[in-house]
Amino acid sequence: MNKIAAYAGIAGVLLAVLSQAAILNDWDMQSFFRVLGLAGYIFIISAVAFFTLSLVNKWYKREDIRDARRDF
Repeated sequence: MNKIAAYAGIAGVLLAVLSQAAILNDWDMQSFFRVLGLAGYIFIISAVAFFTLSLVNKWYKREDIRDARRDF
């Protein structure tokens, strides 16, 4: 799952950069490239959310282990 999220994040960055290049260089079909940029931003946000949640989950498990050791 980490690989999928990393690939989605990288693809999102590439789509966002492509969208900005299309807008700055006045390419045809700018509305299409804006939609690609929006999809890229969604990919980036999803990847960051996944990695943040996995980090919080890892911290929670560490606290759980510490609490279990204190009970004894």
